[in-house]
Amino acid sequence: MPKAKTQKPRKPRPDFPLTPHPRGKWCKKIAGRIYYFGTWDDPEGALREYLEIRDELQAGSDPRQHVGKLTLSELCNRYLYNLEARMDAGEVGRWTFRDRKIVAAQLVGVLGRGVPVESLKPADFARLRNELAKTLGPTVLKITISRIKSIFKWGWESELLDKPIRFGPDFKPPSAKAIRQAKQAVGKKLFEADEVRTILDGKDIASEDGTTQHISGANAQLRAMVLLGLNCGFGNTDVSDLPLSAVDLETGWINFPRPKTAVERRCPLWPETRDALREAIRTRTEPKHADDAGLLFVTMFGERWVRMRLKQDGSETPIDNVGRQFGKLLNTLGIKRRGVNFYALRHTFRTVADETQDQPAVDFLMGHAPQSDDMAAVYRESISDGRLKAVTEHVRKWLFSGKSKQ
Repeated sequence: MPKAKTQKPRKPRPDFPLTPHPRGKWCKKIAGRIYYFGTWDDPEGALREYLEIRDELQAGSDPRQHVGKLTLSELCNRYLYNLEARMDAGEVGRWTFRDRKIVAAQLVGVLGRGVPVESLKPADFARLRNELAKTLGPTVLKITISRIKSIFKWGWESELLDKPIRFGPDFKPPSAKAIRQAKQAVGKKLFEADEVRTILDGKDIASEDGTTQHISGANAQLRAMVLLGLNCGFGNTDVSDLPLSAVDLETGWINFPRPKTAVERRCPLWPETRDALREAIRTRTEPKHADDAGLLFVTMFGERWVRMRLKQDGSETPIDNVGRQFGKLLNTLGIKRRGVNFYALRHTFRTVADETQDQPAVDFLMGHAPQSDDMAAVYRESISDGRLKAVTEHVRKWLFSGKSKQ
């Protein structure tokens, strides 16, 4: 008597992504190949197994076949663990660690967490570059490729890899020409003086009925940030991380090493900047977290303006409320254009300050680290306050020309 056929089960719900297979397992066809998960009697267990390795399968690798081999995720985790230890020791900046963590997430997001490092081929890196190029501009792509290569270089030098990785001929940064063309397409990252004054003070718009409507400029906190951008060449992270202890409103100076490079930086404050900082401090919200208690700027919700937010899957995403709120203001005032954002204030400061032809003083104000072959910087022990004031006063005159100054 022939054996009765076992009836295949139905999907537990319409959106269940797996299909019952005659083998008695659940399955999924990915890129032309069938993968099997769990058994018919445990559909939820099969689903969990599928979701855990879905990204790797879509990348063309089944991590269940590579037990005991160093995976891409393990390499990135070890690299970041080492980098975090250096950050805790003060050797690496917090934002350097953040940037490398983002790059590692991009790397495993495309190639797969469970793929064995030793199995990576030039074709994988060519695919990785193509995916990155879809969302990154040439300049950022160049930086990202360099940082990805540094992860594998660290793995080789740390004896986690038996041999150096061969990236192939296609995993290369964009050419200098491509970078120049991209910059030309965006335009200059520069504000005109009247645009900055509009950002600070707002503007009047005449309506058809003859009345005038005033559109407000930056609020107290953002106004102080904008002035720091033009007075001292501060960027988004600079203003977000600025401690109250670094600002002396009585003498009118800021002593604040640049967070990105830890390079010494000292800047004289304009009267307008000092007044704006006093108002920002007066209206400051109480910080929500103890670690932020010493910050000069916090959002209306008591948060750090630029920070990392923890997502439900355990990963982190950067939050830049300085750039977000500044962009909204530019839109409201009708002066938003491509490539011009809060960081463009730093570009503007540098461009105007360079007219003083005192490059060492301008570099010092911006917190630029000298080149390794700059022997003048090796022998230069200090820059006088007079030179720093001359540079910042030149920028102040440029900004407030045609407007009465205090």
